[in-house]
Amino acid sequence: MPGKSIFILKMHHVMTDGYGVASFMANVCDQWDAELLPHLPQFNFWQKCLMYLSMPYHFISLAAQYLFYPADKNPMTLKNKENTGVKRGFFAKEYSVDAVKRKSKEHNVTINDLLMTVISMTMKQYFISQGDEKTNRILMFIPFNLREKPAAIDNFEFINQMAVFPVKLRLVNDFKTGVQAISRDLRPLRTSFVTFCMYYIVRLGQSFPSAGFQWWFNNFATKCSLIATNVRGPSIPFTVAGTESIKATTFMPSLGDVPGGFAIVSQMDVLWVSFCADRNRCDDAKQIIGIFEKTLDSILAGK
Repeated sequence: MPGKSIFILKMHHVMTDGYGVASFMANVCDQWDAELLPHLPQFNFWQKCLMYLSMPYHFISLAAQYLFYPADKNPMTLKNKENTGVKRGFFAKEYSVDAVKRKSKEHNVTINDLLMTVISMTMKQYFISQGDEKTNRILMFIPFNLREKPAAIDNFEFINQMAVFPVKLRLVNDFKTGVQAISRDLRPLRTSFVTFCMYYIVRLGQSFPSAGFQWWFNNFATKCSLIATNVRGPSIPFTVAGTESIKATTFMPSLGDVPGGFAIVSQMDVLWVSFCADRNRCDDAKQIIGIFEKTLDSILAGK
């Protein structure tokens, strides 16, 4: 690509999370700016107190729901039981954030609701193409973070403070009815502290002997089909040596033996989507990202 450069950063996920990568990029830019960092929810003192007080209830509730939850059985989980670490990944074409936002408002849902519905429809169509017409739900991990935004460049920390929350994602065929149903399913995640309590529960679990926590997490991950993240990224471009970035995106890292995942990142007015999967579990990453493109194109066109 004449006149263009590509910077590829590859590391093990144990080193840092997505916020750490963004912090690293902000620190190597020509001028540090907090607007280069992803936008995370911030809570006041009283909200945090309420979260802490509700943790025991949510811990018991989540343990009851998912400790004995049956493992997903579908073409991605039945092919092989373990990841090899060899992955294939593909990017979808660029999408306008404004176009996705307009379509979301048209249906009175959030951008995240719309994109999760596209993922739902994509996986439904993929499973049908593999001969599975019965699977109507999958267990999906949604990563999230509660870091405080650093006040200055000196506050940079290259650490991993990510947690994941399990979501039972229904698989739908029809967008108009499906997006409303998925919006209702996801509403508790927007209106309660349960996801943020999960963050502190995971952090607490990390203080216990690593073998026990690792067993718990790996057992949980074997039940899951997918990871999906939707991050509101920087509102300004990364600028290094006087050159502005035109694209900044990522692939979803492996978590335990989860077969694959979507990473959705926006920068300024552009939305980028990627899908990658372990080749031992699913060697159809290109087909899946193609279904995602076709589905989102159809929705934006009003078909």
